[in-house]
Amino acid sequence: MFSPAPEAWAYFAKYKKLLFIPLLALFFLKGPEKTIQYAIAGFLVGNLGILLLSSLVWFTGQPTWFGTTFVAASAISKNAIAQTFLMAFAGVVWFAIGIRYRQWAGFLLAVASFAGVYLMSPQRTGHLAGLVLLMTLGWMFLQHRWRYGFVALLSLGVLVIALSNNPVQQRAKLGVTEVIACQAALNTPQQDQACLTSMGIRSVFYLTALKQIAEYPLLGKGTGAIKTQIGPLEMSNPHNEYLLQGMQLGLLGVVLYLALLASALKMALGLPRVWAAVAVGVTLSYAVCSLFNSLLMDISEGNTFSVFFALLLAASAFIAKSKKELDRV
Repeated sequence: MFSPAPEAWAYFAKYKKLLFIPLLALFFLKGPEKTIQYAIAGFLVGNLGILLLSSLVWFTGQPTWFGTTFVAASAISKNAIAQTFLMAFAGVVWFAIGIRYRQWAGFLLAVASFAGVYLMSPQRTGHLAGLVLLMTLGWMFLQHRWRYGFVALLSLGVLVIALSNNPVQQRAKLGVTEVIACQAALNTPQQDQACLTSMGIRSVFYLTALKQIAEYPLLGKGTGAIKTQIGPLEMSNPHNEYLLQGMQLGLLGVVLYLALLASALKMALGLPRVWAAVAVGVTLSYAVCSLFNSLLMDISEGNTFSVFFALLLAASAFIAKSKKELDRV
């Protein structure tokens, strides 16, 4: 549904990546042998390059390498949120490789990747995604008697982080402080100043989005009709994929996004054990982190989801074909 907004087509076009999912799935199915493995390997190699550059910047404090000046160790690629979010994915894939093939190199690279997430980056989205991925991997892969011990150990780690002074705890605490300060200043002369923070802006946009969804609940106000004035800033991204869909397409858009995630989850559960744990973790990461970022609309995260969904489609088709061939025997 289009709106009269000048940006209507531009916002509609941000989701054209989803049209390529069937074509990508066919490429993985009909392409050269081991196409899926090569795609995953390419993702891991790319993240290794980013991790190397991040480590150089972080350890040395020198932002210029190979003739290029980087903003920060956490922003070697497109931006810090995308880099940290996808680095968490790479970390859990390395863990799965270490488990599946009993390769210590896989475990070491997984630890290095998660160090990049939690030590080198201040981005809370990546921190949350990493936690969801590790919890899912441990819960789904470990046998029943080990699961509760794993949960206890992970909970202890979270508690230690929460009670100690470290970058992850500082960022989480700052986020809570920003929300409280903004909520206290709403509808007062201090609102613009108090809410011009990362979580403050989100708070205002969330409330504005909910009001717009209440006005146009079924089909939304149309693509691109999402601009909101917050102080001197005109914001056009609510940093919440569910609210973004609700503002543009109403409850229909929210249901469609949930259906997309549910389809991914169903296909992920049909994969072999360790890869099912990884794929379920990635799907849940999108579901949870979409509460704080517009992951499907954003370029890097949205493109990654499209490739991920295509990989699931191809893998599910391969599994179904194998089962049919076994049934014929």
